[in-house]
Amino acid sequence: MKAKKHFLKILHVELEDLKEDINDMLSLCREQYESKSITERVYMENASLFQNEIMGIDEFVRQTKQTLPENFETLDELVQYLKKELNVLIQGEGLAPAIEKYINRKMQKVIKYVLREEM
Repeated sequence: MKAKKHFLKILHVELEDLKEDINDMLSLCREQYESKSITERVYMENASLFQNEIMGIDEFVRQTKQTLPENFETLDELVQYLKKELNVLIQGEGLAPAIEKYINRKMQKVIKYVLREEM
């Protein structure tokens, strides 16, 4: 039980970090537009994509906060459930497919950390 709760807590921190990275890219994109390094069209496309990714991460975090770790026998079951829910969220909401890869990488990172900590 402790590993599953720990996993969710750390995952939330990692996802906030991911959002900060995307916000940094959005700021950089804005600076490039203001300095005329990119066109308005490119800026708008990039900004739209970044905002879509942030929205998807926010929604996934909301879902994970409603997930009860005690409903799962193992950490692996919890992770598989979250991956499935993430896929459903992306398909259902028309979110940028890239966030699935980003979030899955964050989950793998947290799994390694949590399992190493249990040793």
